[in-house]
Amino acid sequence: MEFEIIEKQSDILALDQTSLQFRQMVDIESFCQIVSALFKKREMLTQALDSCNWYLGDAIVAGQKMFGETCSQAINPSEMNEDIESPIELAFTSEGVRPQIRRSGTLTRSHHIEVNWLPPEQQEKFLKVAEEERLSIRELRKRIRDEWGYKRQPKSKAPKQISVTCVSCGEQFEWEIR
Repeated sequence: MEFEIIEKQSDILALDQTSLQFRQMVDIESFCQIVSALFKKREMLTQALDSCNWYLGDAIVAGQKMFGETCSQAINPSEMNEDIESPIELAFTSEGVRPQIRRSGTLTRSHHIEVNWLPPEQQEKFLKVAEEERLSIRELRKRIRDEWGYKRQPKSKAPKQISVTCVSCGEQFEWEIR
């Protein structure tokens, strides 16, 4: 496996959570193998994060259907990172883009967020175009705007707000779509 190249290089590489340093000189072939393995690992982790976000969104939607507002007890605000999607955004995209329409591996979750407000047949159309033409998110957004105009109409079924109660301290938090 190509990732073993990185682990096997421990006498050559010093790795921690935020840095990689070469402990000694390497030949160009070894350097190319290490860089290639890092790019592959990054792609694998990006796909895993996208999948995990779909799983979380689907779980929140299912929880809302099964338990109503009580499902918010499963969400611990201290586990949330402001750089990632909020629970309401995760649920909104998962509910808005059906699993049959989603494209895994070829398009990112961000592509799906762009089509979320469209009717399912239009989601399918634009995701297919994005996949076939390898459109960036910006290019996909422009295509949608060219055809649909600039005004987004959120789906009426989309949740507007989610209440979360911290399991540790009992404090109530609210997330809203803006």
